[in-house]
Amino acid sequence: MPKKIPFTSIGKFDSVDEFQTWQNDHSFSWAVETTHTSRCTVCQATQHKMKTQYAVCNNVDCNKKSPCGVRYKIVTCLKRQKVEILKIGEHKGHVFKNAQRGLTEKAKKFGRH
Repeated sequence: MPKKIPFTSIGKFDSVDEFQTWQNDHSFSWAVETTHTSRCTVCQATQHKMKTQYAVCNNVDCNKKSPCGVRYKIVTCLKRQKVEILKIGEHKGHVFKNAQRGLTEKAKKFGRH
């Protein structure tokens, strides 16, 4: 078993608000399983802590027959509030990465005519 799990970075944010805006714009759905604090590696400083959250995909399409293999790691610097999200694995179901609610412009145009 590897000592370090090879997570891939999928986003870095300068603030928690920026991260939450990104999260609202994407349809990534996860459930946090564990949380802990440790020495900060987000901003390369050793004098303060960061929060690490490990999460699993809880998208309905991915988890219909068996659990999805995607795992997330969300790290937040507790001093500077910088956030990085990392991922490992692939989704089993259909996941819309830039899903938008409501009708598209094409559908609205069709409905007007």
